[in-house]
Amino acid sequence: MTEAPFAQADDGTLVELARDHKEKAETAFRALYERYKDEVFAFLARLLQDDVLAEDVLQESFFRVYKNLERFEKGRSFRAWLYQIARNAALDAIRVRRKEDRLATEAGKRAAATDADASAEAEAGDERLRAREALASLPEETRALLIQRHGLGMKLEALAESFSCNERTIRSRLVAAAALLQRALAPGGRP
Repeated sequence: MTEAPFAQADDGTLVELARDHKEKAETAFRALYERYKDEVFAFLARLLQDDVLAEDVLQESFFRVYKNLERFEKGRSFRAWLYQIARNAALDAIRVRRKEDRLATEAGKRAAATDADASAEAEAGDERLRAREALASLPEETRALLIQRHGLGMKLEALAESFSCNERTIRSRLVAAAALLQRALAPGGRP
């Protein structure tokens, strides 16, 4: 197979080639990467709100995919499986970032207890910032669900597979997520 037919092949075929045919594995995996890298990066950038970190998590996600190709279940949606891995890698990165932020905050409090952030208050009226903050205040899984559904336009079926549950559960989670976001957007609101 040349490079062009790899681009035309379906995900399942590419996964099989990537894990079964050593001489074609790299080209097949590269085709999967090229097919999904921009879409997954956009999701990660929105979820993490940091393009540099999103790029790192993108690479980590595809590394995890490559490392676990043998675990991919034939007949399953590769896209949903990829998003599950990317979401988990992002949540890991968020936990690490929170831990680092906590440590930095504690050090900052000791260094300058009275330092105020006037620029954050000046921008508080900006609706876009308010929406971003409301989304950021949601639990990571909830934020990921909303971004995957509304930011990426993923269908309920793909979301259900990505979250390893049924469509009814996804619908319930979306309703709950919308309520949390609405509360977070209310004046003085917190989810």
